[in-house]
Amino acid sequence: MKNKEKRTKTKKRGKALKIAALALALLILLAAGVVWIVYTQRGTLPEEEIDTEFMQGLAADDPSRREANDTRVMSANLLAEYESWGGSDAAPRAKQFLEVLKKYQPDAVGLQEVSGQWFCLLNRNLPDGYRFVTPAATGLLSHFTAIVYNETVLTLLDSGSIPLDKGTDTRTNRIEWAQFERKDNGAQFLVTTTQFDRIQEGQIDSMLPILRSEAEQLLSFIKEKEEEYHCPVIVTGDFSAMENTAYTKDSDASEIYELLASDLTDTKNDAAFAKSGLAQSLSEPSYDHIFFYGDGQITTFRLLSDLFMQEMSDHYPLYADIVLPMKASVEGTTA
Repeated sequence: MKNKEKRTKTKKRGKALKIAALALALLILLAAGVVWIVYTQRGTLPEEEIDTEFMQGLAADDPSRREANDTRVMSANLLAEYESWGGSDAAPRAKQFLEVLKKYQPDAVGLQEVSGQWFCLLNRNLPDGYRFVTPAATGLLSHFTAIVYNETVLTLLDSGSIPLDKGTDTRTNRIEWAQFERKDNGAQFLVTTTQFDRIQEGQIDSMLPILRSEAEQLLSFIKEKEEEYHCPVIVTGDFSAMENTAYTKDSDASEIYELLASDLTDTKNDAAFAKSGLAQSLSEPSYDHIFFYGDGQITTFRLLSDLFMQEMSDHYPLYADIVLPMKASVEGTTA
């Protein structure tokens, strides 16, 4: 009699577990469905045509490379859609940025402020060949810094992400990095992207040590990676630090820029050819920079500060073309 009762209880327990497992599976499917619907809705581009002035201005520009084997790396702070950050709906701006990618065809892009809406819009609509290095961690999930690359040109060899130890927001204040190899000549290089904390008026004494720590950590990281992988490092980002010019304020942290530039090459200053648009000249200071560490020839620097770009973000995209050392084996083959 006792054995029969035990079997009955075991069957009931097993049935309850099956029901619970089924209910859990249904909840997971429901949650996944909701996530997919939200992702799809947030990633849908508007039907409205892009402003004619923008498209005409883009069409008139010459994006050609000065050397056939240039590696083109872009940096862009997209400006998150949050009103408290000064942003607006990302959808129409993303439509413009996607046209920028199609026009200038960067091999890799270091992005900042890739918020949830921006991630959905870009991940669903990137031009053919482009993809995120770490889509599973980008957007609302945790990382607002990200790297996009053209997988028809580059092979992804390794990647990672670390927060800046003293940063006040781990979503933005972090180092995303990736190691790539060019498919045509075997040249290997690293790309990093980061965003430092911003110093507001009246916060210099409290925030400047934080930026200094962020800069020192980034420099240490770059040197370690260059030594580990034995290849150049292209450093993109919004560093919240400007060159020391007549326009620079104390809160623009020029000493942080000088700290970075003392160990890294600012591609704007070292490029054989440099150009900007009318909205911001090359002589004006900027928070956004592309630095370089290692061997290579910087052929071109472009600050895409054209007037028609002003609605896309509160930062202008910039890119550098760099001729990188080829693998010895590839050089021997092509010689």
